[in-house]
Amino acid sequence: RESQQLIADTQQANRVLAEMTAANLKQSLDEVILMGTELAKRTELSPHWTPECNRLLADFKQLHVGFSAASFTDAEGIHRCSSNAGDKPPAPTVLTDTEWFQRIKAEKRPVISQPYLERILKTWLVVVAAPVLGVDGNLRGTVNLVLSLDQLGSTLSGVRLPEHAFITVLDSEGTIVTRSTDVQKWVGKNLKGTGLVDIAMREHD
Repeated sequence: RESQQLIADTQQANRVLAEMTAANLKQSLDEVILMGTELAKRTELSPHWTPECNRLLADFKQLHVGFSAASFTDAEGIHRCSSNAGDKPPAPTVLTDTEWFQRIKAEKRPVISQPYLERILKTWLVVVAAPVLGVDGNLRGTVNLVLSLDQLGSTLSGVRLPEHAFITVLDSEGTIVTRSTDVQKWVGKNLKGTGLVDIAMREHD
């Protein structure tokens, strides 16, 4: 009976910790979405490159140091200005085929991308994108805030854990989205098929 009670107490503690973690992450992402939504209202955002657009995004990134980049993409999925481009137009990156751009184009509401690995710096990132809508309600473009998953993982640092314990956050496919320790080492790994993960996913369903 004592062992059964210990198991039950541990499971309950884990549920409480999971709920706290989910609440912390949701609050952090909701704040980023709000930032993107407010930024999307600015008139400096233009379907054609302007230095004012670059400066707006550079000032935003300087004020909010947790972001890797901020950019504006037109309705065709082409980068038009960027916080990291200085006083020149950014490289004409086309995002039309990305899953998150397809979603925001169809739904016209803020979206969060799947984690992806930045090829040069080998850093895991996520895009939080907000739609820029015209007065007719049509999509004029998107504001894209790029967040390192190291930064997202820092939201877990305030959670008190026992020694050698850690928190791992998975998406609905069993892929690690962030972690309280060793984020870049573990993010992107799929743990589906392992016992504890499969049990957790079944309970979530």
